[in-house]
Amino acid sequence: MILVSIIVPVYNVEKYLERCIDSLVNQTLKDIEIILVDDGSTDSSGRICDEYAKKDKRIKVIHKENGGLSQARNFGLDIANGRYLQFVDGDDFIHKQMVEILYDTIINNNADISICDFDKVYENTKIKYKKLDYNTINVKIYNNIESLNQLYSKDVIKFVIAWNKLYKKELFTNLRYRDGKIHEDEFIIHELLFKSKKVVYIPLKLYYYLQREDSIMKSTFGIKRLDGLDAYRERIEFFKKINERELVEKAVFIYSREFYIYYYKLKNQVDNSKKYLRKIKKDYIMLIKDIIINPYYTKKEKIIIIIFCINSKLYEIYIDLKKGEIQNATRKLDNHNQA
Repeated sequence: MILVSIIVPVYNVEKYLERCIDSLVNQTLKDIEIILVDDGSTDSSGRICDEYAKKDKRIKVIHKENGGLSQARNFGLDIANGRYLQFVDGDDFIHKQMVEILYDTIINNNADISICDFDKVYENTKIKYKKLDYNTINVKIYNNIESLNQLYSKDVIKFVIAWNKLYKKELFTNLRYRDGKIHEDEFIIHELLFKSKKVVYIPLKLYYYLQREDSIMKSTFGIKRLDGLDAYRERIEFFKKINERELVEKAVFIYSREFYIYYYKLKNQVDNSKKYLRKIKKDYIMLIKDIIINPYYTKKEKIIIIIFCINSKLYEIYIDLKKGEIQNATRKLDNHNQA
């Protein structure tokens, strides 16, 4: 059986793809398969995948109609033969020892997931690979509940993202990335961490994350971004299901904070957003009981949230007054009284 399957979703990344694949075929751990999932590319990405497959028998190529990142990962998961799984995005690349280090770390600690750090890079970034002596590096070890708590720590990004990890394949039994969603990592990571008896983190930057101006997360705010709120809300229900009250409280607090950011971006940046505003506000109000009993809020904050739930215009007037924007508050109050 192959040790590690590396799944690479590929969509219109011809400019970066060779650097990505080169970093995979040159890994110090050789017992790997590389699954390139061409997700309906309209540039030369598909041809590049096929050319590499002719040169390296470890490479498998799937050509499919465009269905998005989650669907591409799931296609790879369905045919992966490795005991362990890794994801790499087609415009990123990795250190030559990344697979070896994550594999040794997971084996030496009898873990289910191993995690490394990552580095943000740009198109012209040059990387000088140095051989890493990782045996002297202190590894952090977490049980499943401790790792779930990291979703609410300063290391949240490292624990959420899919591509800085090596996973035991069995974790994905009956689990797949949510088709058609962005923020796809947020929908699944809590289930993967909960199924893991042990998660290990090694503080080495082994993954190189390309910063592109045309990436989804840097694009203008749109309706699809509301997927993030859906993921946060589902996580709250998951924590209730497993009876982890402290995690519920943390998840509700973060969801509430993010809700206001999403709500006002939606209101101010998206046309014809009223029905979506009503929907997400309705979802938010459903959690009012969890907010009221939540120890992470002050009494004053709870009162303000209740005001928002009763009447968002009165809430906005209060916020303007707090900021000292008397003119805005007066205008909104006049409009409210005339409504």
